[in-house]
Amino acid sequence: EFDFPVWTPATSEAFATYGEVDDDKAVAVQNIRVPSTEQVWPQFGELSVSVTSTALQSMVDAFLYVYNYNFMYAEQRASRILSCTAMRDVIEAFSKVDESCGKKAPTGKEIDDTVLSDFAYLEKLQDQSTGGFSFWGGSEINVFVSIHVALAVSHAIFHKYDVSHTMAQKLEKFCTLKNCEAH
Repeated sequence: EFDFPVWTPATSEAFATYGEVDDDKAVAVQNIRVPSTEQVWPQFGELSVSVTSTALQSMVDAFLYVYNYNFMYAEQRASRILSCTAMRDVIEAFSKVDESCGKKAPTGKEIDDTVLSDFAYLEKLQDQSTGGFSFWGGSEINVFVSIHVALAVSHAIFHKYDVSHTMAQKLEKFCTLKNCEAH
């Protein structure tokens, strides 16, 4: 018999304050109480503050969340493709994101490479007989996931990404009303 400690996982706290200052003489104030060293665990201890002069920062934050999301199955990859095609030019134009907060924006080339990599993954995941997609390989084809991937394919084609013609054709065939109603 022996004793061993069971630790309750610490959770990090994060919050954001977004606002707008319209008047040249206006001042924005946000009070911050810095925790004492006894309140900070080394593995979670960090205080980072970033200030931006553009409303695009919240969009960049949302993009980076989707772009760096850890769980990547069909639905998440399609969502990342959609956000990459929608935000690529904005991210490239406003890529001066504060790296001290661990939020480094990808370059245009990194975004393009990610989109192509996601399509390569999706092409392997696509059901070859129906053209549809499941949440993850080997599970039942899901019409909503398939339509979500189809939306990502259409946006990528619109934005001149090289999408597999075979994958797009099979997906188009799957997305007929008759076929979707059958699933």
